[in-house]
Amino acid sequence: MTHYDGVPSASGMSVFAFAIVIYVLLVIVLDGRWWGA
Repeated sequence: MTHYDGVPSASGMSVFAFAIVIYVLLVIVLDGRWWGA
């Protein structure tokens, strides 16, 4: 994923981390609802 040379790697990491956080939150919410939390 080294397509962007002008874009700092920090921005890419922050976006990637943000996506992971959203995914984890969705999994937790869905898991809680499905298990009757």
